Amino acid sequence: ERTLKGVVYTYLAALEQNEGAYEQKEDGSVWKGEYDISHSEAIADSIKADGGVDVTFFYGKTRFMTSVKNDKGERIVGTDASDEVIEAVLNKGETMFSTHVLVNGLDFYGYYVPVFQEGTNEAIGMVFAGLPHDEGLATFNAIMKVLLITTVIVIVIAAVIGIFSSNNT
Repeated sequence: ERTLKGVVYTYLAALEQNEGAYEQKEDGSVWKGEYDISHSEAIADSIKADGGVDVTFFYGKTRFMTSVKNDKGERIVGTDASDEVIEAVLNKGETMFSTHVLVNGLDFYGYYVPVFQEGTNEAIGMVFAGLPHDEGLATFNAIMKVLLITTVIVIVIAAVIGIFSSNNT
């Protein structure tokens, strides 16, 4: 959760560096001032490549830019967030962490943060950072394996020391 929170706020900060209001242009693209968010794949792909975390920008409830791709390598855009996410993040302006976010049929851990129009309390969209369950579980299992091996080694060392100590007295 902390990792996803850090990524989502970093991504939001990168977007917020651009001056101006969020708006949707006639061609359907979403901009913040002079910055075209709809075609900002490079930053999303960089975050994915460097940290393994997917990011998404929603304008309103709709996904406009993302690093998440389908089996054909196409970005998953034009889909809407779940009603639960819309209610918490867009309607109430709250952050939200979920252990079960479905994106293109894949289960993700996800963190959502509302995006506010400059100078208002109006949530115009949200940003998402997510990690597929498979990757999260693989990381967790690797950590648990190291802890288990370390624990067994410490127990064996303690037993050996105990045996030698009892034999020497």
